[in-house]
Amino acid sequence: MEYIKLFESNLIKNILILPILAGLAVSCATAPRPVFKVDSKELTCSTEAKFIESFGPTEDSYRAVGRGGDVFELKQNAKLDALCFALTQGENAILSSLEERGLAAPFQLEMVQKIDSFASIKSKPKSRSQENGQMVFAYIVSVNKKALNQFLESKGFMQSVKDLGSSMGQQTIMVLDAETDADKFAIATVTTYLERRKFNVAGFKKPDKHQIRSTMATLSNVYGGESEFVNPNYAGIINSGSDIYVKISGSVKEGKRSGIATQKGAVMVKAYDTATNKVVGSATGYSTERSSGNSDVLIGEAANDASNDLTEAIKSKWKDYQKYGKPFRVIIMVPDPDELQAVEESFYTAMGSLGEGADISELHKGLLGADYILTVKNVKKGRELFKKLNRAYTGPGSLRREISTNNLLIVKIAEEDFEIELVR
Repeated sequence: MEYIKLFESNLIKNILILPILAGLAVSCATAPRPVFKVDSKELTCSTEAKFIESFGPTEDSYRAVGRGGDVFELKQNAKLDALCFALTQGENAILSSLEERGLAAPFQLEMVQKIDSFASIKSKPKSRSQENGQMVFAYIVSVNKKALNQFLESKGFMQSVKDLGSSMGQQTIMVLDAETDADKFAIATVTTYLERRKFNVAGFKKPDKHQIRSTMATLSNVYGGESEFVNPNYAGIINSGSDIYVKISGSVKEGKRSGIATQKGAVMVKAYDTATNKVVGSATGYSTERSSGNSDVLIGEAANDASNDLTEAIKSKWKDYQKYGKPFRVIIMVPDPDELQAVEESFYTAMGSLGEGADISELHKGLLGADYILTVKNVKKGRELFKKLNRAYTGPGSLRREISTNNLLIVKIAEEDFEIELVR
C-alpha cells in the first residue's frame, strides 16, 4: 500500500488509506476497525466518537476524538472520527453493511479529501490529555449527512436499488404500528433506512371499517370461521395495499461484564408477503454492549444491524416477482352452493389462461367460495388482474369485482336477479 498525502498542509503527514469500507466488520465488537494511519499511528473507525444529538435526517452531532501534534491535526482527525462513526455505526448509519461499504470503497479517498464539506468542529476542546507523546483532544463535531448522501448518490451508489425498483414497478412496504417506545424508535430507524435506499415505505393505515367487515364476511364464507385468515388484523393488512408488510420490535437488555452493569440494544424484524402471509425474511440486530448509553442510540444501532438482512430479503423477493410473477390473493364467491363447482372450474381455467408460467395454488374451498394464490407475470394491481380474468371467464353468471388492492382481488358471481354491492 502506498502512503498518500491527503492535505497540502505538512501538519497531517503520510496518511495511509486502509480498506476503510470494504473490510470493516459488521460489529466493532467482533473485529478491529482500521481506517487510517497517521505517521504509523492507527485511527480506528467508530470506537471513540459518541453520538450526541440528531437534527433530523440532514445533520447529527458527535463527541469525537482527535490525536495529533498540533491543533489543525487534532481537529481534522476528530472530524475523521465523527465521519467514520456516521458512515458505519452511528444512528441511521449510511453504510451499514459490508456490501455497501464495498460499493463505496472506491470513493473513500475523495471522501476524506473533502472532509471539510461533510464535517465541522462546533466547540472548543471538551477535554485535553496526552497519550504516548500525542495530544488527545475531544470536540463536538457536526456531520452533514445530507451532503454525504448527495455525494454517494452522485457516484451512483444508490443506482442498483433504483434500477431494481424501476424494472419491477414500485412495490409498497408497510410497517405495522409500534407497541412500545422502543418499537417506535426501531420502526423510525428501519423506515429511514428503507426510504434512503429508495423503497416505497408506508405506515399502517387502517382501511375503511366497511371494507374490513366485507373482507371478513367473505373469508368467513369460504373458511367457515376456522382459519388464521379470518381475523380483523389480517383483513386490515391485506386491504392496506402493501406488497410486503413488516413487524418490528425493539428492546434494551441489561447485563454485566467484569462486574460492571451494561446495556445492549436488540431489534427483531420480520417481513411477510402480504398476499400469501408467508415470511419473506427475518433478522435480529444487536448494538455494541456498553457500560452506559442512550437507549435510543442502542436501539438505532441494533435496528441498522438488522436492516441490511431485511433489505436483502425484500430485494430477493422482488427478483422472484420479476422472474416468476407476482402473487395475488384471489377469492371467488357464489350466491348458491350448487353453482360453486361449475363456477370454480371455469374461473380456474380463466386464471390458467393468463400467460405462460401462471401458477395457481388453491388454499381452501368452502360451500360458497374458494381461495387461491395466483402468481402471474406482468400484472401489478388487483384491478388490472380483474380485467384480464373478466375477459377470460366463460362460466355461469358474470364476474363482479368487490374489492381489489395491490395484491388482493375478491370477486363475486352476479346473476341478473342477484345484486352485489361494490365496495371499491
